[in-house]
Amino acid sequence: MKNKRKGKCNAEVIEKVCILICQGCSWVSISKVTGISRKTLENWRNQVGGFYEKQFDDAVKAALEKRDTGRIKANQFVEAGRHRLKKTVKELRVVDIRSLKSKLKLPPPVMPALRLRKKEIIKYADDFLDLIIDPEFTVNEMRMQCARRIQELSIDVMVKVREEEQEVAANQQAVKNVLTNSGPETERWNFKEQQVHGIDDPLALLLTEIGTSTKQLPSEENVG
Repeated sequence: MKNKRKGKCNAEVIEKVCILICQGCSWVSISKVTGISRKTLENWRNQVGGFYEKQFDDAVKAALEKRDTGRIKANQFVEAGRHRLKKTVKELRVVDIRSLKSKLKLPPPVMPALRLRKKEIIKYADDFLDLIIDPEFTVNEMRMQCARRIQELSIDVMVKVREEEQEVAANQQAVKNVLTNSGPETERWNFKEQQVHGIDDPLALLLTEIGTSTKQLPSEENVG
């Protein structure tokens, strides 16, 4: 069985997996496209197991780094200009704990209506609270049983209620990252190497002034 699994790992498979990784595919998708189980893909990257494939592991690490670097670069370019920022708004809500254990979306448990009589309370408790009530109990005792059950079923959780979008100004650190790392190395903005840029460029003059100035920034001046 071991040899059979190791025989699947060849240059063609490695190349296909790396391409899918760079395209942002999940391991579930990669498994479906290549026809190789997720367990086998994991084994090829597991140095402890007996199915480790160093060539595969090294290639996957390089592909993951390339993909993540590309995402970071793209994100920096977006943040370097005015952009829209998404914000998830959450609120503390009381939910039915049974909703967390299943795919059912149950409303928060509530007490039975005051107008209900014994038989109706017993049915309500069975249908909505998963509670069996002794028919010999008084109405007050039944309601006390329901209250205790509701307390058991209720839990406070942070629930996503909406998403908001707002336009924000450029992130100054992102602007600096783009200016100092984009383009050919000889054309990058890099004060440490004191590269010379066209003096007609207003941005070049401003950046040179900032880089050579000995004045304190407003945030650094003494106040008082």
